[in-house]
Amino acid sequence: MSDIVRAREILKEALKKADPVTCGLIKLALKNMTRTYSVAPVRPESRRMTPKIAKQIRAFKRENRGMSLAKIAQIWNVNPGRVSEALAKKR
Repeated sequence: MSDIVRAREILKEALKKADPVTCGLIKLALKNMTRTYSVAPVRPESRRMTPKIAKQIRAFKRENRGMSLAKIAQIWNVNPGRVSEALAKKR
């Protein structure tokens, strides 16, 4: 099992004693050993499935039997997996 925290400490100590070229390499390694987090949370691209929308999708599918789940999902702005669940009455 790796110990990233300990590895960073070792590299920081080596940085104090290294020549300029090695310093650049150590700094690059240290930069790649930290995780960056996004500032703002990512918003979902599709809307949330509700019982009302699921019922409307089932009615829509009955009237448009040949239409694909992906196309229905696009029309209703929901995830295609949610359309499948709505049609199977799992949602």
